Amino acid sequence: MKFILIRHGECTHNIEKDEHIPTALCSLTEKGKQQSIIAAENIKKIVDGHSKTPEVSLYYSPYERTKFLANEITKRVKCNHIFEEPLVSEIQCGKFFSVEQYKKDFPQEYMALKNAKEAKVRFWYRYKDGESPFDVYVRVCIFLSKLNVSADGLTIIVSHQITLRILSLILLNKSINYFEESKKIANGEIIMIKKENFSMDVRL
Repeated sequence: MKFILIRHGECTHNIEKDEHIPTALCSLTEKGKQQSIIAAENIKKIVDGHSKTPEVSLYYSPYERTKFLANEITKRVKCNHIFEEPLVSEIQCGKFFSVEQYKKDFPQEYMALKNAKEAKVRFWYRYKDGESPFDVYVRVCIFLSKLNVSADGLTIIVSHQITLRILSLILLNKSINYFEESKKIANGEIIMIKKENFSMDVRL
């Protein structure tokens, strides 16, 4: 089975933080819309490149920017299953809207975030009133445990920066250090992961 992980196109929060607009509602820039269209076209090429038409499942975060990309994909690719999935939404940043605002309003938390990045323990840092990458890891494990993936199936996941890095970590069976060392995922970037066997068993 194959997984296609894809990040949404550039949105207004990527270039200018505005604390008055909830991150789930921020819109794509014109550049972001074009990135989404190009990404959807590239995914169509990937799907069309299979000798046998795969069973395609599409999961997307319920944010405006990811819904736009998911819609562009469904215009071009026949998806057997389509799901809006809150478990693959972006890390919840609580009161974090911009580096400068966080630094001004919460100087101690800002220093803790900076120190965590420098010490490469970002995985454990939790935003004030928000999540840590570890929290994202837990909900992504729950999400993956819900999947019913066929051997020749293709699963497309439209999501966000931190969440996709966590998904990659889990699907590739990497250590936490992989997350700390991994580069940022560009807007519209596609990551393909092939798994010979896939099984997630999460008991709560």
